[in-house]
Amino acid sequence: MVAAYESQFARNHVKNFDLSGLDAAGGPAGRATARYRTGQTTGTMTWTVIREKGKPRITMVTADPD
Repeated sequence: MVAAYESQFARNHVKNFDLSGLDAAGGPAGRATARYRTGQTTGTMTWTVIREKGKPRITMVTADPD
């Protein structure tokens, strides 16, 4: 899931975006949380993921800056 998200950033030429401290949990709706840094901005991102037609799909992304 994180690899899919990072590839979306790569396609859109987003630079200097780092994730750390990834914590993920599975289930009918999986959830992953990580710290992010982009330029001078830091915070926490959370992704909600479901499986659709056998593939993970991000259904919601939230970012909470520090």
